[in-house]
Parts: sequence; structure tokens; C-alpha cells
Amino acid sequence: MQASSAENATPARYDVGSAVRPHLMERDFSHLYAQLGLQPECSLDALRHAYRRRVSELHPDRRAGQDSDPESQRQLSALIPLYKDALRFHAAHGRLPGGSLAAAGESAAAPSTPPLANPAAVPPQAPRAPAPSHEARSRPQSRRWLLIVPLLLAAYLLVSLSADAPEETAGQIMAGVDEAPAPAPAVQEALALGMSREEVLALQGEPAVRRGENLWEYGPSWVRFDRGQLVAWYSSPLHRLKTRQQRVGDD
Repeated sequence: MQASSAENATPARYDVGSAVRPHLMERDFSHLYAQLGLQPECSLDALRHAYRRRVSELHPDRRAGQDSDPESQRQLSALIPLYKDALRFHAAHGRLPGGSLAAAGESAAAPSTPPLANPAAVPPQAPRAPAPSHEARSRPQSRRWLLIVPLLLAAYLLVSLSADAPEETAGQIMAGVDEAPAPAPAVQEALALGMSREEVLALQGEPAVRRGENLWEYGPSWVRFDRGQLVAWYSSPLHRLKTRQQRVGDD
């Protein structure tokens, strides 16, 4: 508790014209700086941080479970009054004992000065690419013309050839129509009187039995010719002919 009260103690204020306590001038603060690992030119913030760290190392409450160390208690007992006197000295003179006013002014202004950037941490900027020359910019346009010119020439030749081609006359067109092959005769879809043997053969197929040239049998069905023309037929339900009429002729 004694160390905490010393740390948070507010330094006493002195008028500029007041006399400094004699014991502050006679104090040997070298022991204070030696324990804290500091120099007299250090800042007040550095003194406070070093004091807190040293107290945490020496204070018996921070050494729980360990045997009490008389030497640590002695150092702590000597450190606390030296630290209080150093704060009083700073409040009276604006500097720490053994330090100079210039060092105190520099330490007070140091936090307001932004730290300089580490040159090694700043990534180097990539070199900027040089601007393309006039010749390089004109190359894409020349390539476009190399593609356009052949296309224009091909279109001109196509138009010229189509203009020079002779026009077909109506007579030539009609002649071409006349020369077209005549369509094949339509195949009968059913038997009809007067059909030739070839037409019946194309419609019904090869007969099962030919009894001469005039009588063809398709199973129980039959057809009959006279003078090369179909004159009669019979379509049996067991083997129907391609006709809608069951019997024609030979009534």
C-alpha cells in the first residue's frame, strides 16, 4: 500500500520564488537511477514506468509463495522516498534531479512529434511505364487498314462480276423449265379395270401362281387379263387384294 500511494502521489507545487527544501538538494539520486536503470536526462514518464516495474519486482505482495527477501525489502524502502523526492524536485524545477531543462523540454515535446516512418518498411514504388511513342500508337490503325483494304477490293470485284454477267432472257428461262425431267407417272393405289400387267405387278407384286398370261393367283384371290388389260378380279378375305371391291367382272 505504501508503494501505491507513492506512485499516485501528486507532486507538491512550489512558487517560483520559494526556497527548495534543503534535503532535496542533498539527496543522492544516483541510487534511484541505478535501481531503475535510467539516466538523469530521462523523461518523467520514463521514470514513472521504470518505478512501477521495479516496485512490482520488489513488492512482497507480488512474491506470493516465496520466502521474504530482506534485501528486496531494504531496496524497496530506499526506493520509495527517493521516488517521492524526485517528483517533488521535478515539480519545483521542471526537470528531474541531475537533468537539464533542455532535456525536460525535449521529453515533453516528444509525444507531439509524429514518429518518422521506417524507410525499410515503406514498399518501393514500381517504376512507371514509359508513355507509348507516336509510332507505337499508329501501329493499330495501320493494321486496321491492312484488313479493310482487302475487304473493299473483294466487294468491288464481286459487284463488277455481277454487273458484267448477261441477263437470262425469258426464253432461256422457259427453255430451262422445258428441259426439266417429266415427273414419273403416279402409281395406282387400288386395282382398276383396264390396268396393264405391269401396273398390276407394281401394285400387287409377284403372284403366287401364274396360270398362263391371263390368270394370276394370289392365294385364294386372283386377277384376270384379256388382251393385256385387267378385266376381272376376286379379293378373298384370307388374302385381300388392294381394292375396295371384293369381286369385279365375271358376273
